[in-house]
Amino acid sequence: MATLSQKMIGYIEKIYFSQKEQRFTTFSNDPILLLADYCIEAPLSVDNYFETGQLEAAMQRYKQEGIVGVVRAYFGDEILNTDINNILERKIIVMKTGLKMLPATKAATLFQGFGEELSYEQVLQVYNSYGLSRKQKNNYSHVDFFDINRRVQGLQSVMFSGKETIDALNNLYHSIRAYHYETETNRSIHIPKGMQKSLFYYYLNNVYHLGVLGLFPKYKSTIRQSKIGIRHEAWMVIDKIQHPKKTEIDYINYLKYNGIKVKRSVVDTIFRKWQVGSYKSAYISDLKRLQADFNIENENERDKPLSETPQIRYVDQNFISYLRSLQQNTLNIDSPGLFILWYYIEKLEIFTELERVGLTTYNSGHSWMDFFLFTIGRIFYGVDTYNAACNLEEPSIRFFASMIKTPCISTFLSRLSEIDEDKLFELQKWLVKRLQIMGLSSGKQIAFDFNQIDLDVKNKRLRDFGSGPSPKKKICYSGFRPHIAWDVDKGTLLVAEFRKSSARGTTTVGRFTNDFLMPVFKDFFEEVFIDSEYTGKNVWNLILDAKNGMGAEMVGCLKQNPLIKRELNKFILENSQTEDFWKYWDATHVYSSKTFTLEWDIIDKENNTSIPLKLNCVVKKNIKNGKYRCFGSSHISLPEKILNAYSQRWGIENAIKDLIYSYYFNKCPGVESPTLVNTHFFIVTVCKTLYRMIQEDLGDLIKNRDGSIKTLKTMRNILFRQGSAKIKLQNQTFEIGLLNPLTQKTTDMLSHLIEKINLSEQNMKIIGGLNLKFKLHSPTEKVMKNSGTPQMLNPQNVSPSN
Repeated sequence: MATLSQKMIGYIEKIYFSQKEQRFTTFSNDPILLLADYCIEAPLSVDNYFETGQLEAAMQRYKQEGIVGVVRAYFGDEILNTDINNILERKIIVMKTGLKMLPATKAATLFQGFGEELSYEQVLQVYNSYGLSRKQKNNYSHVDFFDINRRVQGLQSVMFSGKETIDALNNLYHSIRAYHYETETNRSIHIPKGMQKSLFYYYLNNVYHLGVLGLFPKYKSTIRQSKIGIRHEAWMVIDKIQHPKKTEIDYINYLKYNGIKVKRSVVDTIFRKWQVGSYKSAYISDLKRLQADFNIENENERDKPLSETPQIRYVDQNFISYLRSLQQNTLNIDSPGLFILWYYIEKLEIFTELERVGLTTYNSGHSWMDFFLFTIGRIFYGVDTYNAACNLEEPSIRFFASMIKTPCISTFLSRLSEIDEDKLFELQKWLVKRLQIMGLSSGKQIAFDFNQIDLDVKNKRLRDFGSGPSPKKKICYSGFRPHIAWDVDKGTLLVAEFRKSSARGTTTVGRFTNDFLMPVFKDFFEEVFIDSEYTGKNVWNLILDAKNGMGAEMVGCLKQNPLIKRELNKFILENSQTEDFWKYWDATHVYSSKTFTLEWDIIDKENNTSIPLKLNCVVKKNIKNGKYRCFGSSHISLPEKILNAYSQRWGIENAIKDLIYSYYFNKCPGVESPTLVNTHFFIVTVCKTLYRMIQEDLGDLIKNRDGSIKTLKTMRNILFRQGSAKIKLQNQTFEIGLLNPLTQKTTDMLSHLIEKINLSEQNMKIIGGLNLKFKLHSPTEKVMKNSGTPQMLNPQNVSPSN
């Protein structure tokens, strides 16, 4: 078989299947039959359907070949597409049939791994030819596309047959046409002599259901059904790619349990025809920058000058008209506090940076800046997914992003992904530098960590993200692990970047540190906290080496690699019988009262000298299962102080939990694109920075009794979703008036933030030079709950007291 041309697919969909209820065609709505009628009865008016050139070509062809000539005139040579051979065509159909949710884009990438240079359009052409696309499944489920495909190939074979075959088909067409237009009582006279009535009515019924295609015989199918079935064949090929060490016996047993008995040669033949042994995944597995050769030498800071031209905020033209209407009308919202973020985004000066890298320009649709603001609004509003935000009818988020109407989720993700990797990398580096300038990060105490984000998808290993330890699944699971740097001293998220699950500290921390931290905090580092994932001398060398690395002290939990295990066993063996060796830590753990030392040298290649390094290690024992954990420090020697120092690293663990629950860190869109996933991490980092700026301004008002900071999830309704309010544009100022009084505590917080806004110069670039003003009511009384005490309601009770 062969794929249908785009013109043939359009002809089929438009004529036969434009409506689900329309199960047949007649001589009045098939354009080819209409053309044939015109050629037989020229006075027939078809001016609304065809151009003069089409009519003349059809008339000329009809005189030569009858109905076959009309078909040739209508389609020309655009009937079948022969770009894809039968073998590859069958493989695409097998894979789509076995994996029903496999999109054309992923299928094209999948087959590139087999060495087939297929485009998305070519795969989609095959899908459309056999009714396998999503559109056809939804709208044309009653149609047998495989049958139609065989009839189209029958049409193709007849067109290149001899005169005798074409004449026989023309005689059949004229008989069916005459039968159709004849009165019911005289129709039988038009049945050709020598043809069985059953055969004639078979062709007649086909014409009524399929139009002109019903005249042509079915071509022999070339889609071979394997002995095990298409669905099992597709699964076996994918599984073999994922698990190359599996043998044919494993698949024979699998088929046996599914009631299919085959010989080993059958399985071997399938794998050989698919060439699974030579498969090389073409799926994007990482950012291009991470795949390039890594040079550990420090990079210079960005040398591109900032634009000196004045920043211009572009928005949709209809949004300008909408703002004009707000001079006379008001907009009702339920999240007035959300617009406080305009002030803090302006204070962050990120608009200037976005303008510098060209993300505020407005070519068509919305600028990338609009989608950036929409995502920030979504997070602070409290909508966990992009899809839910796009379907939200409440106007606060879209007005915050300068949108009249929210785009659909597919448009949103495609436009958000327009940022390229280089621009995103610049923004990430800029934000780290900006945090240092604003005093939100000192770089003195840094903690590193990974966070596993599970990825529930089919063909997980084909995506090449890798598998990592999943706390949720309790096993190694497919996904990706953003690498996170946290300022322990200031409580600030510095940067989070995409990493596939298989990445470890040894392959990440060097590039990550030199890309983002070294250009800003070199010579400022004092202490670095690491987890057991970073156990490796190259990581320790990078942290401890003052000349070529961070030059900081190190505190960490150490995984028991051969070096540590050897020294640990020796240490335990020598001291375990010593009195008072184990000291109480908590109900489950004890720790060693002594430490042991790990010592090694690093070579300074420039001077050809060795530099000695060491770690003081303390052992912690679980008294229930007897397991040991080792903790080390390069500058602390007392066991208890090492453990207390390491406890400071828990700030990053709590921060990751807050990122997940408050900022939806693990709800990544577009997981096929590392850049889009990394964009999500960057925007979350910006949101965390904005909340950190708000925390700086609120001070003790946003702290718990123990001195910890209240999370965004806790403060969302107090700071950003206070309830009904109205927006009006008055004298180039957005006036946001809350309609209901708030509690004393909430009023104090908002008043504190509003005072910061009022004291600023305003004329914010992010909203085109407009200003921002809030109007609050007097706070309600402290106790606002049902007292349970009845009292008579009358004018005297509610009148003002003297």
